[in-house]
Amino acid sequence: MLHDNARLIPCLRTASGCARTERASPEHVVQWQVVAALTSSPKVVVFSSQRRAARFLLRAGDGRAFRVLKVECASAGVLGRPASAEPGSTQVVEVKLDGQTKLDEGRGVLSVQIDHPAVKIVEVPLLILD
Repeated sequence: MLHDNARLIPCLRTASGCARTERASPEHVVQWQVVAALTSSPKVVVFSSQRRAARFLLRAGDGRAFRVLKVECASAGVLGRPASAEPGSTQVVEVKLDGQTKLDEGRGVLSVQIDHPAVKIVEVPLLILD
């Protein structure tokens, strides 16, 4: 250690001598992230003239089991339903378009009602390409 202006500075030994560093203690890296209560994958459900049906996952960030109770869309012609009635921390939702789909500028929102304690409704954007 080198003494510099009444403070101790750690010293790294090199082939040419001692190189000073400004750190007096080891560094610990802490990584964290905010985990959403519920996530959708994919985040946007995309349809096209060839693809009239889709599936997406809802996943609980806290691992708690939940059920999909109802799937609705304000736009006519969008039909959705849960793939299973059983509770689970991941749920699959199936969506299809009928022949009379009327989305505003090819966009819409699917509202999924669930029984998770932290979130009651999840809104998933819809997009029709063509």
